[in-house]
Amino acid sequence: MAAKRKSQDEVPGKPRRMPRTLQGKQIVDSVLIAAERVVAAGGSVGAIRMNDLAREAGVSVGSVYHYFPNRQAIVAELARRLESRGMELATEAIVTVRHQNTLDALRVIVRLLHSRRLGDPVMRRSLLRDVPPSWIEDHVRQIDNGVHAMLVQWLSERRSELRPADLELQVFIASHAVEAVVERAQLYRPELLESEAFWDELAELAWRFLRADSERAREPS
Repeated sequence: MAAKRKSQDEVPGKPRRMPRTLQGKQIVDSVLIAAERVVAAGGSVGAIRMNDLAREAGVSVGSVYHYFPNRQAIVAELARRLESRGMELATEAIVTVRHQNTLDALRVIVRLLHSRRLGDPVMRRSLLRDVPPSWIEDHVRQIDNGVHAMLVQWLSERRSELRPADLELQVFIASHAVEAVVERAQLYRPELLESEAFWDELAELAWRFLRADSERAREPS
């Protein structure tokens, strides 16, 4: 039994246990907030040292290890929280853009991928670079499915503006194309993330893929 428990604890990216009490949740929140600061300041998840992190979080080292067996589990949980924040932002944005024209709405939506509410850009770049997808794939799949469903529902109300094709497939291709470009920029061209032209081109990319021929004809030549 002890050997089995040890093996489970050492699975990369897995917390030792989830908090069940308010105090436990406060401890975990403090640890993760401190970890965000440490990674942002150090530019790498390797900047996390458990003793220093406990001091930064204002908790005991034992409290950190009570919930997280290692650094990998902490950064994986940071990545999961980042995904959850993205879901919250997408939910808010879909409501906000409901009465905007589709291209302007897409401009708002694509810019969510660089929202400061997602966290420090340096921290996000480090998580993208250093957290293996396999550590968080179940959570990412759940969030992706939720965002996908919201986008499909939103665009289904604008079906007359779109090409007559499988809408779910269109949304899958367009959303992941945009996300892939943003992630490459985060890793290799972070200066692009501060360019208005970059975000406008991404919105145009999605819109030109989605729009119907009649919408193309309306544009000035």
